[in-house]
Amino acid sequence: MGSHKELNELFNEMGDELVAQFKGDKGDPGKQGKPGKSIKGDKGDLPSQSLVLEFVRKVFDAFKGDLKGDKGDLGDSVKGDPGKSPIAGIDYDIPTDGDPGDPGEKGAIPDHEWDGKKLRFEKPDGEWGEWINIWDIITQQVKKIKLPKGGILKGFGGVSQSQPVTESITDQCDGSNKVFTTEFNYKAGTLQVSGQDFPYNYDPASDWTETGNNEFTLTSEVDAPKTGQRFLVTYVRS
Repeated sequence: MGSHKELNELFNEMGDELVAQFKGDKGDPGKQGKPGKSIKGDKGDLPSQSLVLEFVRKVFDAFKGDLKGDKGDLGDSVKGDPGKSPIAGIDYDIPTDGDPGDPGEKGAIPDHEWDGKKLRFEKPDGEWGEWINIWDIITQQVKKIKLPKGGILKGFGGVSQSQPVTESITDQCDGSNKVFTTEFNYKAGTLQVSGQDFPYNYDPASDWTETGNNEFTLTSEVDAPKTGQRFLVTYVRS
């Protein structure tokens, strides 16, 4: 678009031409002395069509940079159909496990060497592995064994008459036996019975009764321990 200065010059130029078209003839001067009457000239002719068109064209050329059309209507939003999730077995096959392979051949026992209490094995590449002190491993595992509170496990050291003895009687369990014996006589009222299956800790008031100096019998309230079930007794020797 043209500057204000250019527009003013354009309007002035076109205005002069229009004025020239509408301006009438100049009247005769009045007589001096008395104020003369103003004689209005004849009305001038209208400007020609070509002049008007030329004026419009120049104005349009000056402003056409700022002319902006009307804003168009918003386009319609078309929403597509929603997609569907694929269905296993219909849209695609369900993967299945293949047939199991044949079992591999049993590997050979690796060669090994002893050096006193130490042991080492041969690696698949033929090299020998590091020495393992088997005695240290056994010693560490024994240290992890928890002794009964106030007592000792049978087989480790001597047995004091005043210390409780914990004894395994698992070898007496056959699924039907309910009468069990201890290796030593026990003081009455010191016997405790426990197993790996329910009721775990047997109640002397309902689950068993003392039937001898080194014997007790399970009642009808509990089942006979199964074969191989861990079955323990703890007591003080009489």
